[in-house]
Amino acid sequence: MSKLSYKELEKELMELKKTQNSSSKNQEYKTLFDSMPEMVEIIELIYNNNNEPIDFYIRDINLSLAKLLGKPKEQLINKKVSSIVNIIEDSWFSYFAGVDKTGETISFKNYGAEFDKYYFVTAWKISKNRVGVSFTDITKNETEKLKVQKFNKSILDNIPADLAIFDKDHNYLYINPNGIRDKETRKWMIGKTDFDYCNLRGIDDSIAQRRRDIFNKVVKTKQQIEWVEEYEKEGKTVYLMRNFYPVFIDAVFQYIIGYGIDISEQKIAQKQLKELNNNLEEKVKERTIELLTIERKLRLSLSKEIELNELKSRFVSTASHEFRTPLSVIIFAAGSIKKYRSKMAPFMIDAKLAKIETQAMHMTALIEDILIVGQADAGKTRNKPLYVNLGDFILKIIDEVQSSSQKSHKIELIDTEKLKSGTIFIDEKLGRNIFINLINNAVKFSPDANKVIVNVSSEENYIVISITDFGIGIPKSKLKSIFIPFSRGNNVDLIQGTGLGLSIVKGAIDIIGAEIEVQSIIGKGATFTVKIPKI
Repeated sequence: MSKLSYKELEKELMELKKTQNSSSKNQEYKTLFDSMPEMVEIIELIYNNNNEPIDFYIRDINLSLAKLLGKPKEQLINKKVSSIVNIIEDSWFSYFAGVDKTGETISFKNYGAEFDKYYFVTAWKISKNRVGVSFTDITKNETEKLKVQKFNKSILDNIPADLAIFDKDHNYLYINPNGIRDKETRKWMIGKTDFDYCNLRGIDDSIAQRRRDIFNKVVKTKQQIEWVEEYEKEGKTVYLMRNFYPVFIDAVFQYIIGYGIDISEQKIAQKQLKELNNNLEEKVKERTIELLTIERKLRLSLSKEIELNELKSRFVSTASHEFRTPLSVIIFAAGSIKKYRSKMAPFMIDAKLAKIETQAMHMTALIEDILIVGQADAGKTRNKPLYVNLGDFILKIIDEVQSSSQKSHKIELIDTEKLKSGTIFIDEKLGRNIFINLINNAVKFSPDANKVIVNVSSEENYIVISITDFGIGIPKSKLKSIFIPFSRGNNVDLIQGTGLGLSIVKGAIDIIGAEIEVQSIIGKGATFTVKIPKI
């Protein structure tokens, strides 16, 4: 005979009871029923006047269940369960009454406190008010599960991180002691949210809102999210690395596991390391700047040395050229006097001596220019300003230039503001070096013109003296180098000069704290403007 289900077996037994059939087949069913290892009974529910289950009769029971109850079958059949079992769970009545009324078979797990065992219970409808019930002992399995659960809980409770499990709506299902240390608060939080906790503690709920936003994002994307949470605690900044991990069963979202690990020490170490790196970078930067400064100084020194060598070469070339002509004239004139003195008339000798004197003066002026430049470069020139009459100062220089140039040009002084009668605070020697060279150059470099203009004016903080010529002009490419010693334009080859004049001018300008500007157009002349501070 094939193995029957509890439901099929009980139906057969009920039919046997009705017919009182004692055939061998019926006996076979009874034998099978009693020999089943599972515990089975047939009950009849007792309802009160409100149709509520209040007890039930045991109408039949197999040997396995009778053995558990500790009595023979005959002493159990047709007895109320309340007279047999001391502990009856109210849920049994509602479960069995539900089967009786709906006809639906149910299964559930149950802990029998009186026997300290776990059972898997199945209940099915047999007839009106009658329900078949089977009990399968699952104590061993449940005990193992409880051990595993207890073991897992022990791990979760003692893991060195705060751990929580959330349902679909972000309500807490579990919190370990690291998450909330107070046991009562931890228990209270089950079924609640971070907003409830913030409200309980009276703290700002911005952190709860951020967690909710991340929770929703995890649910939406089905991806775990990791982030760093920062907050103040007892005057210190705490850093937690948090993670929300979604759990899906059969592709259906079930819950989210969240954990947080304190990384404050790592963060502090990172900050300290960053500060050390920044300090190191700063020191490297400072050292690099120092090395670059040294390199720049070396380059500048080398550049100056190269420039100095170039100046020396230029000086030798220029000086040789400038001294050769007057020396040749002096030697020739002196030789003529020496050789032909007895044959020369006195006026002829005087003419030769005049040439010697003129060239000697030219050489003296050249040597004086060289000495002035040398003293300025060596820092030996001192500024000793005095208040002098502006008119006397500038007119004296104009007269000197006109005399030396044999009045080839008219040097016109323009003074629309009537400043000649006033004073100027200047070192006369340095001032003379400035304007004697500028006015001389204006005459020298305008050979085809007959006029030079000297204009005197004033600004708020300056006396302004400008010298304008109408000569050959200065090429634009040479404007930046005209104040360098021995520097000459490429359009002055036919005009005698050493290239020291403007260098002397610039040196004196710097010493007295004045300013100089140059404007020029090739073929139309140049204007040099000197601004002397008012004192």
